[in-house]
Amino acid sequence: MKHRVPVDLARYRYEKALNNLTDAKDAYAMGRYENSVGRAYYCIFSAMRALLALKELDSKSHAGVFALFNQHFVKHKLFPRGFSKMIREAKQVREKADYGDFEHVGKDIAARLIESAETFLQRVDTTMRQMIVKANGK
Repeated sequence: MKHRVPVDLARYRYEKALNNLTDAKDAYAMGRYENSVGRAYYCIFSAMRALLALKELDSKSHAGVFALFNQHFVKHKLFPRGFSKMIREAKQVREKADYGDFEHVGKDIAARLIESAETFLQRVDTTMRQMIVKANGK
């Protein structure tokens, strides 16, 4: 049971990611695409932090979380390189939507980011389950 705290934290962060995905879909349904991409991005971000919790890693910055994710999951081929590109794109779109003056996020871009968040979350779910089973020695 020595891994209980990281597992609980990972599950909490994963639940947060699921909630962000729900919020992204709700915002999309209301035509609030800027809010939708923000929530889709935070779904991905929280999911990365869930995985990092299982390795007892975290960072106070978004860039640090990305670096740790790439170092411990992409570099070791637990996630394909394409996921890094997906994460960068989600971050860039979210930053434009949140901070850009006169920036407009269209329906197609929002839909694509929600789809990316769903794909990422599915992969995180599978990876987390495998890591927890391995940590428990089963």
